Amino acid sequence: MSKKGDTEALDVDSSPDRDADGDAAIVIPPGAVGSSIYDLHSNVQRYIILAATAFVSIIVPFSDTVYLPALKAIRDDLKTSQELIAASVSIYMFTAGLASLIWGPASDR
Repeated sequence: MSKKGDTEALDVDSSPDRDADGDAAIVIPPGAVGSSIYDLHSNVQRYIILAATAFVSIIVPFSDTVYLPALKAIRDDLKTSQELIAASVSIYMFTAGLASLIWGPASDR
């Protein structure tokens, strides 16, 4: 029994739920459901993620190929100025770059 005021020192290195650096480690028993990082998603979820990623990776080059050559037709059809068309290109390029800055690091997690 310990008395009030007594402190008990914990040996961090000998704790089974700590790694060598003393950080908390996640212990998953072998054979447990989800014991591998590859078991986090079902097959349907994996195919949805794959399809969404493939679709998004094709959109930017496809948009460049379709959008940039059609600028004159867009300007004539919408009866707008060259400055507004140039602004739309800038906004498009900024958005594509910003999406890369956000999704790039997010995909590494």
